[in-house]
Parts: sequence; C-alpha cells; structure tokens
Amino acid sequence: CGDNTVRLWKLAEPDAEPASFGQDQHNLTALALDPGGRWLATGTLKGEIQLWRLADPTPIAVSLSGSKTDVTALAFSPDGHWLAAAQADNRVRLWDTSGPEPVSPPNELAGPEARINTMVFSLDNRRFATGSDDNIIRLWDVTELQNEPILLSGHEQGVSTLAFSPDGRWLASGSADGTIRLWRMRLRELIDLAYELMGRDRSLERGTEQYEDQPAQPQTCPKPSQILEPPQQ
Repeated sequence: CGDNTVRLWKLAEPDAEPASFGQDQHNLTALALDPGGRWLATGTLKGEIQLWRLADPTPIAVSLSGSKTDVTALAFSPDGHWLAAAQADNRVRLWDTSGPEPVSPPNELAGPEARINTMVFSLDNRRFATGSDDNIIRLWDVTELQNEPILLSGHEQGVSTLAFSPDGRWLASGSADGTIRLWRMRLRELIDLAYELMGRDRSLERGTEQYEDQPAQPQTCPKPSQILEPPQQ
C-alpha cells in the first residue's frame, strides 16, 4: 500500500477490517504466504527479508539475513518447510521454516547473471524452479540442493512466471516473448537426462550406485513439450 503497510484480509470475513502491520516496510518488492498460515514473508528494495508470525495478535517481524540487494521474489514450499528468496546479487537463499523459528544460515544456490523474476516449488515439495531474465528456467532437486540445476531453455525473452501442475507432471512457463511453454516433468525423462549428462547409456546400466558420489552437472533441454502462442489480435 502507499502508506508502507502490509494488509491481510481473511477471505472468510471479506467485510472485516484487514490486519495492518509493518509500518516501516519501505519499498516492498515481494510477498509470500506460508500455505499453513503460520508465516507471511516480505522483501524490500533494500534487501530486507522479514517473517511475520500470523498467529500473534500483533505480529512482530523476524528478520532474516540475506544480502543488501533488491529482493526480487519470495516463495514458500507447499509443506511450509522452506522459504526461498531471490535477490539481485544473483543468489537464491532457502531457509528452513519447519520449526518454531527459521533456521540460519540459509542454503545458498548460485543463480544466473540476470534478474530472477519468479520461483515455484512442486506440490510434492521435491522440485524447485526459477525463471530469470536470461531466458532460462533452472530446476533443482530439493533433496539434493548441492547439485547443479537442470537448465530448461527455449524462451526468447525473460521468464516471468512459472507453475507446476498438481500431479507434478508438467511445468508451465510464461515469458515476455509472448509464449507459454509446457515442460514434461516425468521421472523417467529426468533420469534419462541424468544419464545423458554423465555420458552413459541407460539401457546398458542396471544400477545407479556407482554414481552416488558424482554431483550432477548443468543440463540444457533444448525444447519444451508444447508451445502455446497467444491469439492474434
């Protein structure tokens, strides 16, 4: 709001006065609500990331230590275990928010040399995707954050929005190039990509134990499964 406050409405009581807090929240750039209703996260142009405990009658912010650069996107995982924050220092930070207090320091993921516009977790909490102004989607395995992401390329301009299908089989991406692209997320195809990036023929392998100590390297997928063009005016 123009008065530098955060306002929270209860959808079950649309006529009730909204809760208002965070009067010192100057230049808000991002918001995210924990699906469980415990936390509201806010980010600012100055790099301030704060968590507000919504169960408190008068919420008091818990400040998280990121960088002093613009917060460009915030996202909670569906189970509320993680809060992800993207900042203009080309880093994504993930805090464990499953307990009574957020756990610091956060996990840090090296992002692109470009602004990150959007982030999303899959509904099974296993995958995490970012979209950025370098036209690339990066896909992480949340259980193996130390590994490099898979890179999905195809958009001709920046990626502005992302969404997983409820069954986790599809990732949809929207871009400033005017297209919506659909990417298959089938486990078999992702496993095939892993074998391809290791230079192995999966048909000749019966087990994966020998690769347990080999971190994944970035893999670029050249084409999405479907491209949806906007209607002509």
